[in-house]
Amino acid sequence: MKYRDLVASRLFALVLALGFFVTQVAIGPPQAAAADAPEKIAAPAQASDNNDKSLEAGQQAAVSLEQAIKIARGAFQVPADFDKFTNGFEQSEQGSFWELHWNRSAKTGGYFDVRVNAQTGEIWSMSQWNPSLDGSGYQGLPAYSREQAQGIAAALAERLQPSRFKETRLQPGRDYFPPLLSQVRSQVEYSYRFARVVNGFPYLENSINVTVNGDTGEVTGFNLNWDDAASFPDPSGSISKPAAEQIFRTQASPQLYYFRPRIPGGSEVPVKLVYCLPDQRSQLLIDALTGKILDNGSYYGLYDAAGGAGMMKMPSTAREEYQLNPVEVSAVEGAKNLLTQDAALAKAKAAVNVPGEYALRSSRIEQDYLFTDKKTWHFSWEAGTEPDRKWLDISVDAAGGELVSFNLNESNIWDRLGTTEPQFSEADARNAAESFIQEVQSEKWGQVVLRDAQPVMGPLVSKKQLPGAYTFIWSRVARDGIQFPDNGFTVDVNAVTGQITGFRMNWYDVDFPDPQGVMDADAAAGVFLREAPLTEAYLGLWPEERWKGSTVKAEIYLTYHLNNQNFTMLDAFSGQPLNSEGEAVEAPSEGSGFTDLAGSPAREAVEMLADAGIISAAGGLFRPNDAVTQAELIAMLVKAGTYSEGGVRPLSTGNNEAWYQPYYEQAVQLGILQKGEQPDPDAPVTRIFMARLSIHAIGLYRVARLSDIYVLDFQDAAEIPEHLRGHAAISVAMGLLEPREGYFRPQDHVSRGEAAITLVKLLKSWK
Repeated sequence: MKYRDLVASRLFALVLALGFFVTQVAIGPPQAAAADAPEKIAAPAQASDNNDKSLEAGQQAAVSLEQAIKIARGAFQVPADFDKFTNGFEQSEQGSFWELHWNRSAKTGGYFDVRVNAQTGEIWSMSQWNPSLDGSGYQGLPAYSREQAQGIAAALAERLQPSRFKETRLQPGRDYFPPLLSQVRSQVEYSYRFARVVNGFPYLENSINVTVNGDTGEVTGFNLNWDDAASFPDPSGSISKPAAEQIFRTQASPQLYYFRPRIPGGSEVPVKLVYCLPDQRSQLLIDALTGKILDNGSYYGLYDAAGGAGMMKMPSTAREEYQLNPVEVSAVEGAKNLLTQDAALAKAKAAVNVPGEYALRSSRIEQDYLFTDKKTWHFSWEAGTEPDRKWLDISVDAAGGELVSFNLNESNIWDRLGTTEPQFSEADARNAAESFIQEVQSEKWGQVVLRDAQPVMGPLVSKKQLPGAYTFIWSRVARDGIQFPDNGFTVDVNAVTGQITGFRMNWYDVDFPDPQGVMDADAAAGVFLREAPLTEAYLGLWPEERWKGSTVKAEIYLTYHLNNQNFTMLDAFSGQPLNSEGEAVEAPSEGSGFTDLAGSPAREAVEMLADAGIISAAGGLFRPNDAVTQAELIAMLVKAGTYSEGGVRPLSTGNNEAWYQPYYEQAVQLGILQKGEQPDPDAPVTRIFMARLSIHAIGLYRVARLSDIYVLDFQDAAEIPEHLRGHAAISVAMGLLEPREGYFRPQDHVSRGEAAITLVKLLKSWK
């Protein structure tokens, strides 16, 4: 059967299920203040009937506007130069609220928003942005540690919400630091989530959230998310944690998948064998009362239809006097094997029928982002005028002409169809999708397995939202029956007409590693349970029928979930936790986490660096008296000079190169190392090496290299290389390194503790 009479549309949100789950579950680090900030409410203008009703409700509220302003002013210090004020009144399922908004009219801008409950007078949220008038920023290490800022956050939460705060428990968090070695940087902001605790278990969707400026100690955001009417199941009779772990091992054990990092390099980027949760879910939920695996939504990556990053320009005739370089010759030779535009267009029309009313609007050839030797022809047609405009896009492989993707989009489809009632079941739609794939990709059809099928919501009619389409995803089955989810097919089918409205194919020419020697699934499950132990908590989950009506609400379950904030998969051979990009990760640490710093003069410096995410407490030992290696020092300087996070994640490119190589590459970009420089990673750092890299890290190389302007009064000045005299002089003058009884001692080794102390001095040198 041919599916070329394309008349339907694809106006659907493919990530509906994922969006609902992420919104409801919120398992992970606290959200930034901006995410919690309320919408800014403009002053109510003459408005509509709705605004008039809101104003009338505000006048009848238990808390007047004047009282709300006084409550906000009593709780927070609004900057005196915030000279503009507007307000609004909002009613929702949560209640009635005054929305108060102050802002600065000066060019620098700034705002201060407060949301006050109009019935109780409680403050439910505050957010502020107060840029400096002179444009200055911050420098070095923040003035407040996370622990100190936590006290500020807890004190505010308790003051504004005393009764609710008693019902909360602080959740683990992760902070992201700007480059601390920058002369001027943005503020360090700590985020805290005090989650509601019910029957001894956290309910992560209800919480008090606070953000604190680590440089000033000022609270920059406050948000209360609380449902007093929520109903929680009785936890008595819940299964034990060992029982939940056994369910995980037997019913939801991790599965083997092939994985390729989404980085350029084509077939040179090795495909990995990894263990992921079944169906590549990012989370697993077990009903703690019944032991049933809960359907928490599908976790899949949307396919990139074209895969192209930039247009490949076809080579023009070279001038007689110019000889092409080898790269240009290669491009020209490669283009000779590609289809011409006319030939590619014919292939596109042969694969997908293009009705006569459609006019070709654009043609282009693009080079694939991941596989630069792969090109794709893209063609776009249009038909009709608004509001009945239609678009059709078709892409074919530029070498062989096989169909890569097509998409039909019609702006006014539901009016034209005259109905939104689905006429085709999911089974009917799947049959149509399978027939289409078998028609256009018969050879590849035998190499895929259905991975996911999702109804996609149509328009809301009479308070009912029925599926307007279905999306089906097939994964490629590679070696030994192991899935390669990055490859396969995605097909969209209109639920009203039964027509195919979208098709996408990804298929790489790569080598799949032999699975011989991988750990078994039970061992992988053990690593998951060790690195992300099952945690019991209340969670609100949307039922599968959520799309049938707008009044459906989330149901609260007592669940066991994996506490995997920092990884999504495991290396199938080593068991190393990996993030979604296939990079190795380390577990986040609370505070320094080191056990060997008692009595060490470096203790305070080490703890400050650990708090800032520059060093990690993996293993529990810092070894302050051991010599710091050149690779270790470079890694610390890079982390201090780039964006970092609590619980340091080692850099990695996803291949087998040494762990330190990415740090070396970033060090060159930051000016810490010179281009092409490859220090001995295991060699101990000398004091002159420490001085050199420290001065480079703060951008003083141009001054330090003027070696003949420095007078050194060290007893061993002659032992300092001529080109490093400036580095030695500046490092001592800034207090980074201290002379030793009149000697600089350039070749003495630097301990790990001394390196930490020097780095802290370096981070404080701008202040």
